[in-house]
Amino acid sequence: MVFGAHAADWCFRAGGTATRYRQAGAQVKVVCATFGERGESAPQWANPEATVESVKAIRRAESQRAADILGVEIEFLDLDDNPLVIDAQRMQLYVDRIRDFRPDIILTHWNYEPTNRDHQTVSETVVRATSLARVAAVQAREGGIGRARIFLFEPDVMAQPILGFAPDTYIDITPVWDLKIEALECYRPTQPGLLERWPERGQLRGVEARAIGGMPGCQYAEAFRRFQPYAGEYFV
Repeated sequence: MVFGAHAADWCFRAGGTATRYRQAGAQVKVVCATFGERGESAPQWANPEATVESVKAIRRAESQRAADILGVEIEFLDLDDNPLVIDAQRMQLYVDRIRDFRPDIILTHWNYEPTNRDHQTVSETVVRATSLARVAAVQAREGGIGRARIFLFEPDVMAQPILGFAPDTYIDITPVWDLKIEALECYRPTQPGLLERWPERGQLRGVEARAIGGMPGCQYAEAFRRFQPYAGEYFV
């Protein structure tokens, strides 16, 4: 499962990884808390006739197109952004979806991002909901839910110097890079600046994956930080 705060977050940060898993036969679901209709749709608000609902419709359509290109399922919770507020009822939405899907792997935002608090809110909510879903499954006697491995994707490149993000996991997305770029083009009308920054970042992460991670042939990568430490009998 991939959890993003706004309509484009999942695609820019983890769309290639989601696609690689989907192509390998995994079931992949993306959950967007909001459409980013207020804080991440500035070009649309230049239209004097724009409304919250009209901007939401645009963001829904472009993100659905991106999901169709990458072949992943997507759901929009429509919780309103800037600020995104999670109360008990909204937390239950996350618990229910994790409980139903029972993911082995969860991808979500970096957990310290005061420069975009919606992102941090989603990260904190997903971690909490993952635990609550396991408790609820036991109480309902429906069988235990395995402990999902959580990986945090990178924050916006312009804020990283003050957010302390340092990846420890790289996923080679070279085989699906062209698909990811095609999907990113869907967001050009509402977030053109991101489209200019993130392809360059994907190439840089590929350099790091080759030089630091010892992955020859990796041209493009997505970067993550493990939430839980690795535990095993041997180093891997």
